[in-house]
Order: sequence, then C-alpha cells, then structure tokens
Amino acid sequence: FPVTILPTERERRGITETDPTYLRESLGQWVNDLNALVYKYNPIRNSYTSLPDEDWNYVFGIDIGHDDADAIAVIAWSHNSPVAYVVKEWVEDKQDITSLANKIKELQLKYKPVKMVIDTGGLGKKIAKELRKRHELSVEAADKVRKFEYIELMNDALRNERLKFAEGSIAAQDYLLIQWDYKNNKKVVSDAFHSDIADAVLYGWRECINYIQEPKKPKITKENQAQAQIDLWEIEEDERIKRNSRIVTGK
Repeated sequence: FPVTILPTERERRGITETDPTYLRESLGQWVNDLNALVYKYNPIRNSYTSLPDEDWNYVFGIDIGHDDADAIAVIAWSHNSPVAYVVKEWVEDKQDITSLANKIKELQLKYKPVKMVIDTGGLGKKIAKELRKRHELSVEAADKVRKFEYIELMNDALRNERLKFAEGSIAAQDYLLIQWDYKNNKKVVSDAFHSDIADAVLYGWRECINYIQEPKKPKITKENQAQAQIDLWEIEEDERIKRNSRIVTGK
C-alpha cells in the first residue's frame, strides 16, 4: 500500500501499527505471524507417530477437484477417546469418476467407514450421484454450512490436542501455508495458496463425535463385584463433573 493510505487501511481492518499481518503484508517485514494462518496446527501438540490401540470408527471426508485434485481424508475416532486422528490422506489430480470410485472402494475395504461425506458443490453433486448410482458407494453430502465457524471449532480441537495428524501429513504441511485475507472488508481464505486436502479433513472431522464420547464402563463380575462397583461410581462421578463443566464453560 502507498504510505499515504496506510493509516486508512489500518483503521479499516481495525489493527495497529504493530499487527504482525500488517507488518508483513503492508510493510514487507519478516515477522512470525501466527494470526495470519487459518488453521492453528502445531507440529508438537498435533502430530503422532502411531495410532493408539483402540476400537476405532472411521469417517471419510472427500473433496472433489474441478481444476484441482481430488482428495480423501480418513479420520479415526473412538468411543473411549476425545482425540480424533487423521490416519490416511490421498490426493490425486486428473482423475475420472471411475478412478475416484475405485480409490474410495479400496480405502473402504481397508477401513470400513461408518460414514463417507463428499463435497457436492458445483459438479460435485453430479459426481456424488454417479458414485451412489453407478458405483454403489454410500456417500453423503458434506455439511458446508457455516464453514468459518467450524474452522474455529476445529482450531479449538487443535489447541486442545483433540485432533492429531500422522507425521508427514499433507494437510499438516498445508496448514502452515493457508492464510486469511481481506476482500471487500470481509475476512476470507486467501487465494495465494490452495490446499486440496484441507477441506476434506474439515468435512470428515465434522462428522466425528469423539468429543462427546465417554469411557467404557467396566463389566461387573462376581469375582470383582465390589471393586467394580466402586470403579463404576468413580467413572460416573468424573463424567458428571465433566458434563457440568462443559455446561458452565460452553466447551
């Protein structure tokens, strides 16, 4: 921006002269601007090396590429853990519908997903219909309402270590490049970098319900009936306290 309009630009965006994004974009200074990133991924708290031993449910998030690549994110969640794990990512361009269907079937055979959601915007609606009708794949329309609000919910999961990615994750690398921008006085995702997998992860994560899950209650047997009953009471009391805390804090 020309120097003469910088004060007006700061006022329009509601920022000060020390705002990291302003220093980087308007003054060309090298700064660590974490506020500019859309996703609050942290490689220390949001990565894992091996999936815990658990009874996992799987959800597929599928993003259809028009000029871009198709992407599939496989996300694991459990009834016994508040953490969801991105266990598999697939990104490929120049795919026809049959090739996409075959890849979904391949992953479906391995993971046996409880749900598969797909972006039905634009041509995606016709592609989803083709996948259901011709290829007998039970894909559902991804919920795309209030996308920015769900990005913030996912950011909360990232900050609280409730969403993790395998080392070398494509999405994790993209998160370090996806930034906010301002167009017509409106905050939008910047066009400077496009991620094929980011939306697929968001669609799939929205369908995971790990955040409301409770630990399995111990089975009471004759041999350990007294101790099992005490353990059961303790678990129920812990869960009651957690539920009351969520009601009070809204988290």
